[in-house]
Amino acid sequence: MPLARCGQDRVSHISSWGRVFTAIRTNSYKFGVFPANPLSHTPFVTKGSHSERAALAWNNRGIALRKLGQNEAGIDSFDQALKKQPDLQQAWYNKACCYALQGNVDLALYNLQQAITLNPEDYRDMAKTDSDFDTIRSDQRFQALIDIKSGILGSG
Repeated sequence: MPLARCGQDRVSHISSWGRVFTAIRTNSYKFGVFPANPLSHTPFVTKGSHSERAALAWNNRGIALRKLGQNEAGIDSFDQALKKQPDLQQAWYNKACCYALQGNVDLALYNLQQAITLNPEDYRDMAKTDSDFDTIRSDQRFQALIDIKSGILGSG
């Protein structure tokens, strides 16, 4: 009987992932229609406190919106994530990407600075090659920010 129970658990787990993949394929995701509570559609975010899970869910929602070209809605989701967890470095970085894609250099640099302050090695390296920053890559402030020697806006 334990083997049968194991099989049921596996089927249940596969079934829940099937619902996630089905949701991704539906028109609601295709057209960027997302639930008011993204935590209800992210069963894979299970570790951490409720606030941490909610922050990750909002961040994931923002990423999906950004990929759909809905940068303003993505920024709103990253703001929600940062309300739940102000030190969520990936939300700061993703928000910077959205602003860069919009051509808003000042806000892109401000948000990128926040991410780099929280995790200098990872986010400085990522920003060097991330195509989201192509529109601001030649800006001297961006270059100073990703330069290990200076790395802080306004210094140098």
